[in-house]
Amino acid sequence: MRKKFFYWEPGFLPSVLAISLPIALQNVISLGVNLMDTIMLGQLNDLAITAASLGGQPFNILNILGFGFASGASVLVSQ
Repeated sequence: MRKKFFYWEPGFLPSVLAISLPIALQNVISLGVNLMDTIMLGQLNDLAITAASLGGQPFNILNILGFGFASGASVLVSQ
């Protein structure tokens, strides 16, 4: 006899998609903005691309810290 690991309710998939699709869309848009930034700065010179990447590092660090706090909070909230 096989045990089921997940119990799928009828409304589970639409609710997951309603939450995950906007998050995925936001990530795709953010990636597109960074790609366009790199393409436009690539028309100038290497120094412009270097400056943009160095300027983006504090944002990336804050983004990673925020993601870490949100992950930790979701574990605590789910309990």
